Amino acid sequence: MRKVVFKSERKVALEQYDPGKLAPGFIRVRHLYSQLSAGTEMNMLTGKQGPVKDIVPGYSGVGEVIEGFEGTSFKKGDIVMTGEKHKDIIDIPHDWAAQTFCPVSRKFAKESTFLQLGKVALHGIHRVNFKLGDWIAVFGLGIVGQLSAQLASLSSGGRVIGIDISAARRKTAEKTGIRTVDPSSPSYIEAVNKITGGGADIILETSGNGKALADAFKVAGYGGQVALVGGQTEPRELDMMHEVQFKELAIVGARRCDMAVPTPYDKWTVMRYMQEFQNFIEAGKLQIDPLISHLAKPEQAPEIYEKLLKRDESVVGVVFDWTAS
Repeated sequence: MRKVVFKSERKVALEQYDPGKLAPGFIRVRHLYSQLSAGTEMNMLTGKQGPVKDIVPGYSGVGEVIEGFEGTSFKKGDIVMTGEKHKDIIDIPHDWAAQTFCPVSRKFAKESTFLQLGKVALHGIHRVNFKLGDWIAVFGLGIVGQLSAQLASLSSGGRVIGIDISAARRKTAEKTGIRTVDPSSPSYIEAVNKITGGGADIILETSGNGKALADAFKVAGYGGQVALVGGQTEPRELDMMHEVQFKELAIVGARRCDMAVPTPYDKWTVMRYMQEFQNFIEAGKLQIDPLISHLAKPEQAPEIYEKLLKRDESVVGVVFDWTAS
């Protein structure tokens, strides 16, 4: 069996392993596909999340139940979104599988690898309040940004602007019907203000980039909302008086949604987020195929991560195909 391993900082390998005998109380899944989450995994690979030594990355897998399903709600042959690592075989305790395995159809197995990042995007949309016809600007057109832009377009009647310095990412967004702006243009803020008639009503900052966050306040119109969807991992210096107070903006945090049980304050559990996002995919409301720039064999993992380290703009969305033996 194969697994992707971060051997040390900036060094990736594909290794063989023996999954061994399945332990009692565990369910075994053979992965079909897994999606590379560039933001999280590159932070991990470059040491931003701590020391790097023999780490198996990934948290967006889809596979087939093959063993240990007795006493669970699953059966052999079920296709589930596992939220697990880049490896052929994964073993998960029954109770954790009951909370996190989202059933999906075999027909959409590849697209369903987007559920993990899809729930992040959907939660970001839920954290802001807007009316039909409001303008929404999305900073960052990585996978979360691309999905946020599409969801925002569904919610706003198409009044969405995607902002990313990468021409490849802007082109990908345009394939899904999103209008884009190049932030490297000296007059791009004026261009956004002109399109929106004075500034965007909602900003979804998905990049986690400090410059993008600073620009988000400039692009926002009076009384707008700025949602922090992407991880802000470093301290930021902002002009709170002129950019926030004078424009009466609201700053909205969007946490990672991982609640297993609904509460009186939030009925949207992690499972409900993923199920609803899956419904959007199967109903054809979201375009996923244009977001997959690389459908790669696991053996290509070192090459793919090297492209990401070099900031290769051709890499937008990566899905590893574990069905290729």
